[in-house]
Amino acid sequence: MITRTLTIACAVAGLSGLVAAQTINMPSANFSSYIGNTNWPGTGAPSGGTNTVVTANVTSGYVLTNAVNIVSANITPIDPLSWQNEPSVALSNSAHPGLFTYFRFTDTGGTYTTLSVSGVTRPLDRSTFTDYTWGTDATLLAGVNIPSGSVWTCEAYEQYDDSTTGADASGSVTFTLPGTAILDVPAQVLSFTGTLPAYHFYLDTALNGSFTAAATSNPTLKDHVVFNGEWAGVVAGTWGDDMFIIIENNGFPGSYAYFQPFEGETTTVAPAVNKDITLFGPLVGAAISTGSIYRVEVSDEYNDDGLVDTQESSLINPSIQLFSSTPLGPSNQTLSGTLALGDTVGAFAFNRNIAYEVKQGVTTIASGTLTVSANSSALSISVPASYTGGASLILDGSSFLKRIVAVNLTGSNQAIGTATMQNGDVNNTGEVDAA
Repeated sequence: MITRTLTIACAVAGLSGLVAAQTINMPSANFSSYIGNTNWPGTGAPSGGTNTVVTANVTSGYVLTNAVNIVSANITPIDPLSWQNEPSVALSNSAHPGLFTYFRFTDTGGTYTTLSVSGVTRPLDRSTFTDYTWGTDATLLAGVNIPSGSVWTCEAYEQYDDSTTGADASGSVTFTLPGTAILDVPAQVLSFTGTLPAYHFYLDTALNGSFTAAATSNPTLKDHVVFNGEWAGVVAGTWGDDMFIIIENNGFPGSYAYFQPFEGETTTVAPAVNKDITLFGPLVGAAISTGSIYRVEVSDEYNDDGLVDTQESSLINPSIQLFSSTPLGPSNQTLSGTLALGDTVGAFAFNRNIAYEVKQGVTTIASGTLTVSANSSALSISVPASYTGGASLILDGSSFLKRIVAVNLTGSNQAIGTATMQNGDVNNTGEVDAA
């Protein structure tokens, strides 16, 4: 094979589209035989021709799509029996060994004198075409991560080897692999001030230390964390390597993610400072809802003393930075409008306090107090964006009758118009009082 290493161009186009593009050039490509320089995959007999192979370094990671953009391709047949739908490119990536995807430049068959293609999007899929069944379905599929630092191997090949002594066709090819950018958005820090005891295996004892925290954002949980904290051994023979930290979320009962903060540590005390650690488990990739509850448990996964009720080690002042693989949406939705206090005029000599609740069924999802200084004032109430559907806004306070406003939560900001409260509550019951 003819092998070259070329520089590729990576760019992120558009601040909101988050689309990454990697352009690969094959300035002098020979399309000689089937993949691996064989003239017929059914027998694997070697061909006399040599396919051109180009390797390209990935400098900015992205998620593979199911398409390739042909920037330009100018191909000329060498063997007169070569068809124009036979020149193709096979792609593999070092991060996914043994997996492949393929593209060709046209679906139209027949012999040709030149093939010129530009500005055309082609599918990344299988090498099989028409009646030739010796190709294989793509195994490097759309949706896989193409990480920074990985290497593409691109082989120019001919789907049917007409000439067993040389190349069937040759030319120049430039193509772009579009892909969604891999995001790594800081989501939230889960932290605890103090000491958490580690006794035994996860879920094997209620004695393991734990803490909870409400989700302040809506990440798609990414597969790593940045950790700060300190481990201290308690029983003889225990290692920092034994400690695991488990993260749960009540939006995904029975699921969890975990990481090993002190892997390889065999000392009695081990600090970790801004340590980037891989996160494992089925909760990775989950879409966490704002307002849901994280639970963090510390465990010791090797029982040094053989007892379940003996503390093995301690975790001191842990701090866990979570990340999201998708953009974070707004953490709150705002209900805005006008609050009108009936039977009053202009500015008040003293402010009036109006309590509010937003409820879904019997569950209060937001509450607070509005301080009102005039008969008409702006109304702005924040509700966690994770709540959607029908809800009730309940307004009550001062000398005004309780008002219930039906709203439909969408997860986004919305105007609810004017909410009018009538005067007439002289004993703070929220109801019209009897004479």
